Amino acid sequence: MPNSNAETGGLINRLPVVESEHLMIYGAPLDLSRPRPARVYDYPLGGKDNSAVDREAAERLLRELPDARTAARAARAFLREAVTSVASAGVRQFIDIGAGLPTAENTHQIVQRIAADARVVYVDNDPLVLSHARALLADSPQADARTIVVDGDLCDPWGIIQHPHVEDHLDLTRPVAVLLSGVLHFVTRQPVAEEIVRILRAAIPAGSYIVISHFWDDGAARTRAAARVYSEVVTPVTTRTIDQILPFFTGLEPVEPGVTRIGRWLPPAVDGDDIMSIAERADMCRLPLVCGIGRKGVE
Repeated sequence: MPNSNAETGGLINRLPVVESEHLMIYGAPLDLSRPRPARVYDYPLGGKDNSAVDREAAERLLRELPDARTAARAARAFLREAVTSVASAGVRQFIDIGAGLPTAENTHQIVQRIAADARVVYVDNDPLVLSHARALLADSPQADARTIVVDGDLCDPWGIIQHPHVEDHLDLTRPVAVLLSGVLHFVTRQPVAEEIVRILRAAIPAGSYIVISHFWDDGAARTRAAARVYSEVVTPVTTRTIDQILPFFTGLEPVEPGVTRIGRWLPPAVDGDDIMSIAERADMCRLPLVCGIGRKGVE
């Protein structure tokens, strides 16, 4: 495994401090008096693992940003497509960073339908997310042997990769998929976000994949307003242009259709589909979300 000091020039030792003013969502004790992204995200998805303050924040978001519910469902739809694609390509190990609260069609459920022996690590630092994820796995003993939950911080990628439970559960000499679905836009400083991805890329072997979805700065006033409202109501978030998102895929081979807006990643929809109707798919295609999958080749 690469040495963290050599790979990062020491920056990784400063990451949690550098971002601490922005990433209050990480490493904090359970606090139901303030909205948290995972719980606010849970509400428009129809979940019940949220507090009154989370619902109040979500309702304000929905009033000012009517697309928020569709955006939450779109992010899940992309994750489902990405996980299916990577598992179908033969990858049997997954690290889902910033996994959020359990919903329908969680990563381990998608993957293990394709390959029963696939192994999944969920990583989060929200106490409620951790407790609910562990409860979900406790109710599914078969999945529990192949799926674990660890307390980890996006801004400490080496802490995730070198976590003893991760090292015990996965064989990091074999391909692994790292899922960064809807989390990098919480890292507001571009150099730090790029360094996080670079470290993760350095830690995984050839044949591995990195999956990213990100809030996109498409130049529209409503998109910037959405970022402002979310930052005011929940936690600081940043949009990025395509040119700012592309560096996250440096050193990776893009999987078709490439690093592009979410509409090109979504499967066809049919009326009566309880996952995504034709009308909802059309709404998702208009969202300012950019998605991509990159494969690490032989260096």
